[in-house]
Amino acid sequence: MNAKLISPAPSADGEADGPKAGQLVESPRLLFIGSLDAAPTYGGPIQFYRHFVERNDFEFRKLVEPSQERFVYLKTRFSGLNRIIDRASRTRLFPHFAALNEWRGIAKSAPALVREAGQFAPDAIVTVAFGCYGFAAVSVAKKLKLPLVTFFHDWWPDISLRSRPGIAVFDRLMRRLYRASDLALCVCDEMKSELGSHPNAQVLFPICSQRNGGGENPGKRDRPRVVYLGGMTRGYGRMISALCHSYAAALKPAWELAVFGETKDWSATAVGQASTAGIYRGPRFGREAEAELRSADLFLVVMDFENETRRRVRTSFPSKLLDYCSYGKPVVIWAPAYSSLVRFAARHPFAWVYSEKNPEGLVEQINLLAQDQTRLDDLSNRAAQLAGTVFSPETIHRQLVGHIRQLLSQKS
Repeated sequence: MNAKLISPAPSADGEADGPKAGQLVESPRLLFIGSLDAAPTYGGPIQFYRHFVERNDFEFRKLVEPSQERFVYLKTRFSGLNRIIDRASRTRLFPHFAALNEWRGIAKSAPALVREAGQFAPDAIVTVAFGCYGFAAVSVAKKLKLPLVTFFHDWWPDISLRSRPGIAVFDRLMRRLYRASDLALCVCDEMKSELGSHPNAQVLFPICSQRNGGGENPGKRDRPRVVYLGGMTRGYGRMISALCHSYAAALKPAWELAVFGETKDWSATAVGQASTAGIYRGPRFGREAEAELRSADLFLVVMDFENETRRRVRTSFPSKLLDYCSYGKPVVIWAPAYSSLVRFAARHPFAWVYSEKNPEGLVEQINLLAQDQTRLDDLSNRAAQLAGTVFSPETIHRQLVGHIRQLLSQKS
């Protein structure tokens, strides 16, 4: 177990001093323990980065699961047995070995995490329901008698493991983590509902960038540009690939489709056709991604229709939606009716929603929207209004700070 405390906070004499009993410090010490990082990348990591690194309401340190060799938690002292495990894990049994490796990692990583955490003397442990470090954080908080704050962003067992026994085991562990958390931060109402009753479960939306602040005027275009920038693998990738094909086959669409992202599991033929048609334009990150979003006329957000991801689609909430709304441009949602996204749009009618799997139908619907300037202006205003209220990064961060400070005041 190679995790090391990142940037411990020493006192003037070089020792990491914790608060006295019953005392709530001005800047509470939070120790993040996770199989996801707090980094300016994507998804969960950038959420933690925006809350705990970009802002300074807390003294923040992290213990992040390091890159590991293949199935490190299944290694034994016997090289022959290790070779057998490695050989068997390269067969159709792989999903079972993956689940077993994660399960073993919870127990094997906990002792070292407890030792490292003790060096920082935090006021609370923060974790995310993802990977073995998230589940091991329960042991750390219990051993150190500290409150546990957990983010529930995705139904992780459904997206990380393919063996049915593994999913069943981690379903139970995820619900156990929820019950053990002193503060459970659920990404949407549907996640909170799936996890069940809890004395201190709160809905906390993802937080968008502070830099967006509205879009640019892209200048005069013959057709409005609809931009998709995001995940393009598995179910999402199949949806976007089908949309590219349907768009290219359509007769003179009234809008322009621009797709940005990684195409690792696309066929070479699909990538070539989408690129030749001027639809797929490669990946964009950081400032380049922001430039593409600023120059867009409309945004497309998707959630897939596949049966095996039904619960994930129902309980997760795409963080990119908040970034999109902050530009004050119309949003098109392509997602099933049971998704958290469509259900949110029913409560807050801010977007153009299409809930059928058929990509040809989506092309036709956007054709209608692209020619309705009154509707486009209304959707722009609604997105901007949402960005300034429910999706305001200042409001969301203030909610987080309030929840954590209230928890610590109750525990002091």
